[in-house]
Amino acid sequence: MVAVAIGCLFSFVIKNMAKMESQGWFNNGSALYQLLSTITIIVGIIAAAPERSSSEFVWTSYYQSVYEKKGYDNRSYVLVIGMLTTLYGMSGYEAGSQVSEETTDAQMSAPKSIVHGVLAAIAIGFAFFLGLLYAMDNNIDGALNGVTSQPVVNIFDMAFTDSEGNRILAGSMTMAILLLINVYLGGFSHMTVTSRIIFAMSRDGALPGSKYIYGVNERLGLPLKSILMAFVIGSLMCLLPLINDTAFDAITGISTIGYQFSYALPILLRLTTARNTFKQGPYNLGRYSFVIGWTAVIFLIATNICFFLPSKYDENFEQTIEDFNYTPAVVGGTFLIAAIFWFFPKYGAWYNYKGPARPDDDEDSAEDVF
Repeated sequence: MVAVAIGCLFSFVIKNMAKMESQGWFNNGSALYQLLSTITIIVGIIAAAPERSSSEFVWTSYYQSVYEKKGYDNRSYVLVIGMLTTLYGMSGYEAGSQVSEETTDAQMSAPKSIVHGVLAAIAIGFAFFLGLLYAMDNNIDGALNGVTSQPVVNIFDMAFTDSEGNRILAGSMTMAILLLINVYLGGFSHMTVTSRIIFAMSRDGALPGSKYIYGVNERLGLPLKSILMAFVIGSLMCLLPLINDTAFDAITGISTIGYQFSYALPILLRLTTARNTFKQGPYNLGRYSFVIGWTAVIFLIATNICFFLPSKYDENFEQTIEDFNYTPAVVGGTFLIAAIFWFFPKYGAWYNYKGPARPDDDEDSAEDVF
């Protein structure tokens, strides 16, 4: 599986080496496929399910978790821990801003793409979850303990199993393949966003060895070095499960904490220190921006704190080395490395970092950093 993951990353690199206008057509086609395939899956599993869940089960029932069965009756805590799993996928909405330098009318098109992307994700995601809930026939245990370790695939299997217990393998496999292609296509845009973040940070001298990473390939007109660096880092992350699943979970947790913090910080600064000086663009949220901004900041900070809470226990409801949440240790180690990088005498960013490059700065100023 690790080899397959790295192979997928390499295919993302190949696609991202295409010219931007070609990628635009591909991304539009990908978005259309993701929309249509999700609708197909929703309609397919609901139509195929021999029996559907009751509306009471979908809208009002509460599943008694394994923690409660062992005497830990705190629904709020279970709700919070369960909500964290959705945050792993709540990223990528800023893709429009990351590629804004390669688009036309960026002041309008970039923020519009962010807002429309969020609204589309809410609508399609909500419909997808409703489809899964109605297709499982009130049987959440079957979804959690089915033929695979993936509840969504188990629901596909349940939906394409008739009342006599006969499985329609072609149907469940088709749904699973549609979903896999959907996830695979999403990886292409994630590689695009990641490589543009690396490009921007190296351009501004914010990464170690920025002058070796920064640059645009003259023939392709793309940040090829940044794309390759994203591939290398991603491949190294894929190797972590070979060492320890807990380490991989911790890295995933800190990645989510990192991007949520990157979302919260500029919003917080916009609401506080830059409240009276920030110049709004032609596309903005107007009078609602203040309320929405503070809501976002509070939500992002609160959920980040929750990532440090224990999420796994053994059969005796105790923490073991295998079940321990190592996210606090990984976060602490990351901050230690960042502090060394920032304060290291003579070569640290404190002594050399000049801040983001501006259009009126010298073209080579960013390349001289580090």
